[in-house]
Amino acid sequence: MGRLRSRLATNPTERDILKNLAEAERYLKRVLDISRASRKDKNLRLGRLSEIEQKVQSALRLIDNPPSITSTIDTQDPDLNPSVREQKRKERLEKREKKRGSK
Repeated sequence: MGRLRSRLATNPTERDILKNLAEAERYLKRVLDISRASRKDKNLRLGRLSEIEQKVQSALRLIDNPPSITSTIDTQDPDLNPSVREQKRKERLEKREKKRGSK
């Protein structure tokens, strides 16, 4: 998922959700690093460390690609929305008229 998606989100709610998920992902990756580095310690049980690693990896897969809560279709795209297309056309005509009138 990463932090880029949270930065690019336009909806504030989605931005907050994605920001917190990105932070959780960073912490879970730290847990994986710690558990892998702790395998050399003879006082710890390898089975328990493996169980922790599996659960953390499962959690990472769950938060890796959350669904979007907003539409992925750009409603301001003139090719997809006829009313926006008409509005943009009118704005261009008004600009041309202003340029012609000021000459």
